[in-house]
Amino acid sequence: GKEMWFTSIYKSKIVGKQEKLKELKIGRNAGSIAWEPFFTECESIEKVISEIDNPIDIHINMFSTKTYLNATLYVPKGTKERYAACQGWSNFFNITDEDVPTNIGTVKVKSDSECYYDLWGRKQTYSQKGITIVRFPDGTVRKIYK
Repeated sequence: GKEMWFTSIYKSKIVGKQEKLKELKIGRNAGSIAWEPFFTECESIEKVISEIDNPIDIHINMFSTKTYLNATLYVPKGTKERYAACQGWSNFFNITDEDVPTNIGTVKVKSDSECYYDLWGRKQTYSQKGITIVRFPDGTVRKIYK
């Protein structure tokens, strides 16, 4: 799906992309959210992620009715009540301050041998001549010069 990330929101940023927009992320340092309802044509939004800790009122129809009813608004932990009290944000039927789900699980790798890397971070099969970065099985890292 299509994802957009904003630090400031203006209509010109989304014109022509309305049908494709599935996820909208508003950064914690969003400087301004224009006071006009310009996400009303974006009816395919499934997820709105706001990193703003202290939300401000937004246009009461900033998003489409379909978005307000079907999309989930993800907000920072402990801010759900603040969003629920703000004009525009409070229209979301689903507001959660739980972590945003991802398809990334915990990956555990057991290594019983060293891993070698060059200065650009590329993995090597063995220690090269010159400077090599070595990651040991216990997690420690050393630079070795040959």
